[in-house]
Amino acid sequence: MKVLLVYPNLFGMNMLPPAIGILNNILLQEGHQTALFDTTSYVDWTHDHVISDKLKETRLNARPFDDTLLRQDEKHSSPLIDFKKIVNSFSPDLIAFSSTEDNYPNAVELLRTLNPKDRPQTVIGGVFPTFAPELALQKSDGLIDFVLIGEGERTLPELCRRLERAEDISSIEGIWFYRKDGTLHRSGLPLLIDVDKIPLPNFDFFEESRFYRPMQGKVWRMFPIETHRGCPYTCGYCNSPSQNIIYAEANQRYFRKKR
Repeated sequence: MKVLLVYPNLFGMNMLPPAIGILNNILLQEGHQTALFDTTSYVDWTHDHVISDKLKETRLNARPFDDTLLRQDEKHSSPLIDFKKIVNSFSPDLIAFSSTEDNYPNAVELLRTLNPKDRPQTVIGGVFPTFAPELALQKSDGLIDFVLIGEGERTLPELCRRLERAEDISSIEGIWFYRKDGTLHRSGLPLLIDVDKIPLPNFDFFEESRFYRPMQGKVWRMFPIETHRGCPYTCGYCNSPSQNIIYAEANQRYFRKKR
C-alpha cells in the first residue's frame, strides 16, 4: 500500500516530528511504500515569513545565530500546488496527517486542492484529533475519512492492513469515522504501547535543513530520540497532563520510561 505522510506544519517550526519518523519506520517494516509532504520550508505558508527560532532571538529569548543552514531548503512555491503534484505523482492509497490545533486548518486547506472524485482516503491523528475527534471530522467538511485517537503505532498499520484487504475497520481501536448512514462510529482509546518495543524513527525522507537547530548561539545537526513518553509534571502549556487524565480514566498509565 502507498501511504503519503503529511506534516502540515507552519513555516520555520523546525523541530522534527518523532511520530512521523516512527510511523514511517513501522510502515516500511510492514512492506508499505511511503512518501512525505512537509510544509515547514514553505516561506509563504504563513504571514510572518520568520523562522520560529529567529523570533526567539528578536525577543531576546535566545542567543543570535546564523540561520543559513535552516533556510537552505526553503521554498517559495505554493504548498497547495506542490501537494497536488505529489499526490498525482505518488498516487497514494492513503493520505495520513499528523496534526495539532494550529496546523489542522493547513491540512484541510491542502485537501481542498484535490478533486473529490479522485481523492485518496484520508486519516488524521495527533494531539488535536485525540482530544477533539468529532470536531476534527466535522471541520474537514467530509475531506477527512478517519480519525485515529491516542497512539498510532498499532492503529495506523492496522488501518492500512484492513483497507488494503477491503476488510471491516470498525473493530480497530481508537478509530472514529462517519458511517454511510451518517452516524458516527466511536472507539475508545487504544491500549498503550510498550515503549521499549517502539522502533527508532526513520527520518530519511526529510530534507537536510530539517536536521538543524540552534542552541546557545550555534547551529547543530540533531534529531529527537524518545527516552520516555508522557511526563509526570503538570505544566499548563503542555498536553501531557491531559493525556495522563484521559488515560487514567481508561485505567491506563500514560507516562512511561524506556529502559
